[in-house]
Amino acid sequence: GKGFFSCEGVRLALDYYLQRGHRAVAFVPDYILKGRKDPAKPEKDPSKIADKPLLLESLVKQGLVALTPPQDYDDSYSIKYAQTHDGCVVSNDLFRDFVQKAGGTQGQQDKRARDRAQRWVSSHVISFTFVGDEFIPNPDFVTPPERFSATLGP
Repeated sequence: GKGFFSCEGVRLALDYYLQRGHRAVAFVPDYILKGRKDPAKPEKDPSKIADKPLLLESLVKQGLVALTPPQDYDDSYSIKYAQTHDGCVVSNDLFRDFVQKAGGTQGQQDKRARDRAQRWVSSHVISFTFVGDEFIPNPDFVTPPERFSATLGP
């Protein structure tokens, strides 16, 4: 199974981009840091529990991590932020929910909206891996053209 939510992994990814002169912010669901509201029902999924809460708190205080409301779809925040700030999203998520939601329920109009959303995801989401303590973004990622001059790229 999965381990705890890796705060060190977040720090390594942030450091990678910050050291290369990029602006970087991570979006993390509030419950990762604060835990569940009801102590009688502890979180059973370790990937939703911070392995180093003090490190995560420090990143929040430095403005490098933004906590998203626990009831919200946290991906929406990172996608909207990237779109608004001419950036990219570093994630291994395929964002299928975002693409589906973009389509709504109106037929052909929706297919175009879904296709646009899928194109955005394909050109603005940077997948990654770790080798030990080394963060490695997708070496094949190509920084998007157009107005995306301040985009994160490997």
